[in-house]
Amino acid sequence: TGGPDHSLLSLPTPSPSLSQGTEVTVPQVRQALRAAQLADRDFGRILRRLEDVASTKSAKAGAPLTAREREDYRVSPEDGVLEYHSQLHVGSVWVPVLPVGNCSLVPHMSWRRWIWTHVHEAVLSGHRTESQTIHILRRVAWWPSMRADSCAWYAGCLDCRKHRSRPFR
Repeated sequence: TGGPDHSLLSLPTPSPSLSQGTEVTVPQVRQALRAAQLADRDFGRILRRLEDVASTKSAKAGAPLTAREREDYRVSPEDGVLEYHSQLHVGSVWVPVLPVGNCSLVPHMSWRRWIWTHVHEAVLSGHRTESQTIHILRRVAWWPSMRADSCAWYAGCLDCRKHRSRPFR
């Protein structure tokens, strides 16, 4: 698709209590995300190989990328963040890949949990349902275990458990 998507732009910045009273800009988030991606064993390998291929126009050294990796991943031309080609119900979008590990901007949360929390506990719409949360997540970010992680976090959400009753049989 067209120019930069920067899906993280649509997310609210962390509250001051989460970021030690400092404002966090989108470029800072994406720069920290790139550093975390490079440190990740799997995504760091893909990111480095994509950069090598782009810079040399050939894959000389190291393990080659699979055809699937070449189709599903790219390096953002604006800031070097590894992005995934997320297929939606209508169309597709390039979204940032979230690595395993804590977010350097919010040390007590992982990147994945931080984004999930922003999507699930939206300011204007309260706690979204499990399917709504996953649907929106696919437009904002991606990681391999996204559906399973989201389902587990949703099941453990105390506010959702308290306010959403399940019908009895």
